[in-house]
Amino acid sequence: MASRRYAIPAAALCVLAMAAIGVASASAKGITAVACEAVISGAGAYNNSHCSTPEVTESNYETVTIPEGVKTGVEEIGEGNSLLRFQVNGLALEVRCTEMHSTSGTVKNAISGGEGVAFGEEIVLHYTKCIASLQNNTTKTCEVRSVSGVAGNEATIETYPLKFITSPEHTVTFSQEAGAGVLMIFEVMAGNCGLMQKVKVAITGTLVGTANTNKHSHITFTKEITEGTLEGNLKPASYEGTHLSWMNGQPETTVGLQTS
Repeated sequence: MASRRYAIPAAALCVLAMAAIGVASASAKGITAVACEAVISGAGAYNNSHCSTPEVTESNYETVTIPEGVKTGVEEIGEGNSLLRFQVNGLALEVRCTEMHSTSGTVKNAISGGEGVAFGEEIVLHYTKCIASLQNNTTKTCEVRSVSGVAGNEATIETYPLKFITSPEHTVTFSQEAGAGVLMIFEVMAGNCGLMQKVKVAITGTLVGTANTNKHSHITFTKEITEGTLEGNLKPASYEGTHLSWMNGQPETTVGLQTS
């Protein structure tokens, strides 16, 4: 059966983002972290640096497995908006951030139980240009300020250091690296969103994304999946977004996941 290429968050991943493991043995099955690299003209299966499907024979790009056990630095960005929904003080709120980036993450390949597994570490996702609003009326807004990471930055949310692990179901699961379960903390200030005073919001649980089957370097997070794994101040929460990853300092060399 032909291999499939998927996205990975490195840093995020891109991290996120988005969001790898190299398999040394051809008999090992699972998920392998790969880079999309330029090759001799006509020797590749893809015609773009994202190694996006469908495959095109005699093209200029090909996936190359990241060596097993070797930590590889990755960067991650958000493609489009990132959207976090939660409830506080009886209000259904959302935070929309138009930019996300991470430059701190690493990814490596390993074998676990005879299967390939991809691991990410040291991933800190930085969300900027963030604004909170009512879910049912996004014109009613409140300002947001960071708490975790560098505290006090306006319109900013920063996660604690995260790690991720892949599964054969093409999922990428992020959790706090220290194991405390808190992914990020931020404040929503009093304002037109209905809050009479500022509220501190702690997002806990795990952040679960899906490796994209069409765009090699992308991890997709949906409300349908994340609302079952996230909580905001101990109430159901959700996250939506897409993370894009590449080699640290080499945006032309994207990083993704591939079934083996």
